[in-house]
Amino acid sequence: MNPNDIKELGKRMVEQQLKNKGWSQVNTSENVPNPVDVIAAHDNKTLIIKVTPAVAPNQPPQMDPQEAQQMRALAQQNNAHPYQVKLALDQTMQNVNSLTWEKL
Repeated sequence: MNPNDIKELGKRMVEQQLKNKGWSQVNTSENVPNPVDVIAAHDNKTLIIKVTPAVAPNQPPQMDPQEAQQMRALAQQNNAHPYQVKLALDQTMQNVNSLTWEKL
């Protein structure tokens, strides 16, 4: 899998986790504003999410400070909560070794 495929897999995993927790409006389409990967809404709360996946033995990277600032600014403009989700996949890319939510 190339890095774009890994990113898409990570986005789908985050989307599924949100839906499992009752978040009915989840958008992972191409038209979300950069650097956002996922937008989710539930009970008058909106999340904007940057997904940073990695495949073991690598660890997901910390978000670039400029991207983090862009996320915070977009969140403020849209009354949303910005998060980075760090997703570590095993070598088979079938299982999640860890999934960490960090509020920005």
